[in-house]
Amino acid sequence: EGETVVIPVLVSNYSQIEYGMCDFSYELIDTDTNEKPVTGCLKNLDIDKRGCFELVKLHITFPQTDKSRNLRLVARLLSSKTGNTMEVTASLVLNV
Repeated sequence: EGETVVIPVLVSNYSQIEYGMCDFSYELIDTDTNEKPVTGCLKNLDIDKRGCFELVKLHITFPQTDKSRNLRLVARLLSSKTGNTMEVTASLVLNV
């Protein structure tokens, strides 16, 4: 409870498409209640660089709780240039 984790977010870009500036958003969703105790957005990230690189490091502080919770982390990268959205989801369990 109240612990902070650091999650590196990597991008692997070997495409010939130039994505330009992108917005990165994330949300931590309680799968039982659909509550979103943690959300965030970083705007104007350049992902035209080729190869595999670290885009951001998420610092997420888990919410205080008196019972175990099933959480889902959803991260999205939206290209303003192409309109493409890339999404990744991870399931987490917060045990008390």
